[in-house]
Amino acid sequence: MKRIVRGCVVIAMWSAASAFAETMYVTDQVTVGLRADVTPAATVLATVSTGAALEILERNSSFVRVRDANGIEGWVEATALAPQPPAAQQLKSVRAELDRTRAQLANAQGELGKARAAPAADGDKVQAELASTRVQLGKFQSDIKKKDDEIAAATAARDTAVKETAALRAAVAHEAAVHEQILGVGAPKFTFMCGLG
Repeated sequence: MKRIVRGCVVIAMWSAASAFAETMYVTDQVTVGLRADVTPAATVLATVSTGAALEILERNSSFVRVRDANGIEGWVEATALAPQPPAAQQLKSVRAELDRTRAQLANAQGELGKARAAPAADGDKVQAELASTRVQLGKFQSDIKKKDDEIAAATAARDTAVKETAALRAAVAHEAAVHEQILGVGAPKFTFMCGLG
């Protein structure tokens, strides 16, 4: 009985402390189920895909109650969430920006070629345009280098996140097995008694 009361007090204190709204993102998993309650065997109300933004409503030790973009509320495993969009999504955004920068670079190189081919009579004007185009070209090349570095960093972050997710999943599976072994058949009664069931 003392365990049940202690557990309810801890959950109530933790829930009150995490009542503010914050947003987290589904990690690099393909889909995550929004469950009806905090047990892994609970009914899946909906699924969300990698990168879906979810509003945090409540937390407990292993699960987080969230609301998706369609207004559906449910519980997901805490290890399936991250405070940033997944690295793959960030990488896609950086690559799109890199493509735009490369297009601008190609345009600047075309302008530079035109400036070089201009008649010699407009020498001062051509030299000024050429200098301006070279400055733009240098900026675009610098931007491309920066984007290449960001892609490398995002790729490394994604690889690290995948390794960490695998380690967390193994730890959660081990913890769930231990809890299941300890709680056995009595687990649903505990959940009901705390007012969560």
